[in-house]
Amino acid sequence: MSYEHFGGTKKILSFVAEDWKLLLFLTILFALYFYYTSTFDFFEKKGVPYLKPTIFLGTLWPRLTGKKSFHDFQLDIYKHFQGQPYGGTFEGRRPSLYVFNPDLIKAVTIRDFDHFVDRNSLNLKEPRYLRRSLLVLKGTEWKAVRSTLTPTFNSLRLKKMLPLMEHSAQKMVEFLKQYDKKDVEMKDTMGHLTLEVIGACAFGIKCDALDDENAHFVKVAEKFNYMTKSKKFLIFFVLIFMPKMFQYLNISLIHRETCEELMGMLKAAKAERRQSGVRRNDFLQLLLDAYEEDKKSGNMKCLDDDTIDAQALLFLLAGYETSATLLSFAIYTLATHPELQDNLRANIQEETEGKELSYDLLMQLPMLEGFLLGLRFAMLSAKTAMVALVKNFKFSTCEKTEKPVKFCTSGMLLKAENGLWVRVEAL
Repeated sequence: MSYEHFGGTKKILSFVAEDWKLLLFLTILFALYFYYTSTFDFFEKKGVPYLKPTIFLGTLWPRLTGKKSFHDFQLDIYKHFQGQPYGGTFEGRRPSLYVFNPDLIKAVTIRDFDHFVDRNSLNLKEPRYLRRSLLVLKGTEWKAVRSTLTPTFNSLRLKKMLPLMEHSAQKMVEFLKQYDKKDVEMKDTMGHLTLEVIGACAFGIKCDALDDENAHFVKVAEKFNYMTKSKKFLIFFVLIFMPKMFQYLNISLIHRETCEELMGMLKAAKAERRQSGVRRNDFLQLLLDAYEEDKKSGNMKCLDDDTIDAQALLFLLAGYETSATLLSFAIYTLATHPELQDNLRANIQEETEGKELSYDLLMQLPMLEGFLLGLRFAMLSAKTAMVALVKNFKFSTCEKTEKPVKFCTSGMLLKAENGLWVRVEAL
């Protein structure tokens, strides 16, 4: 070996010894860059149009910075790929495919459903009653529980639940009369109605949401989705940079103390129902009946007490916020389009005059059908409420009515940043 070669090697070793921290930093930096960009050619290789991602954040920059609400962000994606059958985005480094073509959507959800069964879920350290939710279960367990729940939403069972919904709607009318000729924020107000309906139809309890604005069930349920800003940031950070760490961290996507208190109420309702033997036409009764059938057959793998509790909580989560949002935006639309409100009221009056409200009658209101969105339980409860509200009140804009509505950018659920305010007048 020549002296020059030995001297060069010595200099390299000397450099490494003196600057190893810099080399380590550069190595880690390169490794991180490679890791977080290694998937960015995923859609390009497959010939799929996609939004250009940025390192670490992918295409989520407008959402993570709070510049866009979740719904405006989704709308922007749709507009960007308009005319395309599908398009790609990136959640951090993870590719995410959006399907826009109706035939492809039908294939995924119906014809080829066997290939798209399991929902993407996080491996969280949650109590078992949360891990048994239909949103989390996979494979044959999901199929078994879903087949048990499906009969809840057939027309026969919904007809039996209609008196509970109608009673809640009439209580809503009496509740609103105290605000005659006053300005009312409709999202929170409609939240009381949906809690009343869900309390009766899902939990089988009297929650007094329309008798007492400060009722215990109301105060507990309203915190169901509460999350501090620091917790939201932590969840986003872990989700984008190290999603596999969720299984080791004590992070919940819902308010855990609220869940535990709701569980106490639900367990009490189940115990009372089993002890008294009283049967009701509600969601809880369906689950209890299925539980007893499984118990007799010796098959307790799919529908045990934790699974029953999980579905009842899911009913609250899926029904409370979404139905309140549907109704509040519907009333906001009526207030800002008085001609539509007049036409809808005239149609409802004509179709229901002198008739008892029934499932079949509600399904035959063409204008109301075209004005609301929803399926099965949500549609029936929303229609029942809207018939009662439109027949008894006139809604108009007030000083606090915001037009257009500014959507909240801090959450995933549709919510007006400054509320949905309207003037309420009893007819």
